[in-house]
Amino acid sequence: MRDDVLKIVNREQLVSCMNNTRWHALLEALNLIPVAKRVKYIDYPEVSNWQSGAWMPVPGYVEFSGGPTPLRFIEWLEVRKTTDRHGRFASDRASDCYSEIQNVLATMTVDVEETHSSFIIYGYRRASRHIDDITCNTGD
Repeated sequence: MRDDVLKIVNREQLVSCMNNTRWHALLEALNLIPVAKRVKYIDYPEVSNWQSGAWMPVPGYVEFSGGPTPLRFIEWLEVRKTTDRHGRFASDRASDCYSEIQNVLATMTVDVEETHSSFIIYGYRRASRHIDDITCNTGD
């Protein structure tokens, strides 16, 4: 399976920004925050569905949709800044989780991009980006 990753990384000219240790710590911390997350894998063109958690069935693997996948296949993870609360006891409203997510991200060395509604944490960046724009740090 490692050869599969290397083939894709070389073919797509990807620059690694994460490792299994950091993915595991990040996902554990983000799973404590009730916001939707979705993932894009390097070997699959579609993005996963939004869901509140990222199940890690065994060390080194994560499951969003489509079965367990090695952490090293994550191209990026998107995390919404807010969570929608619906139901009988909660009026329809969005709950802001920005500061909780920021606190998690501040404790880790990750390559993150903030959008209007989410954070995108990169496992890989495209080498076609100008090298000064890449802030990947893979040391633990």
